[in-house]
Amino acid sequence: MSSNFTFSSLKKAIEEKVKESNAATSNNVMSIHLLPKDVEKKETEDEKKNRIGVPKYSVEQLMTECDLQDQIAKLKENQIDEYTFWNLLEDDFKDVIEVKSYGKRKKLMKRIGEIKEEHEKKMEEEHKESKSINKEDI
Repeated sequence: MSSNFTFSSLKKAIEEKVKESNAATSNNVMSIHLLPKDVEKKETEDEKKNRIGVPKYSVEQLMTECDLQDQIAKLKENQIDEYTFWNLLEDDFKDVIEVKSYGKRKKLMKRIGEIKEEHEKKMEEEHKESKSINKEDI
């Protein structure tokens, strides 16, 4: 259609497309416009993780709270950024960050779990609020 520049050629091209469209709808082909507006795409786990992100809680503050100030240097030495830190497993803290004390490691993991849970709840509430605002705009 983009190569037709005269009125008659444009009219002819449009009429052909209308015929094709009518033929398609007469063969019980549903148009995408017939789908309900409220159908929402289900979010995958990866999409949810990306949307939620990581807590904004200071890693240094957390390590200090758990009496692990000495291990802050290990975080820097191993170039562990905030995203990586919040996704470390208990064995990573034991082997890489060298939190040898079982009690301190358990205390740290418990506090990390609490912070992540609070962050996730906050992000879910914000997500619900944004969805309700968007529905009101429609």
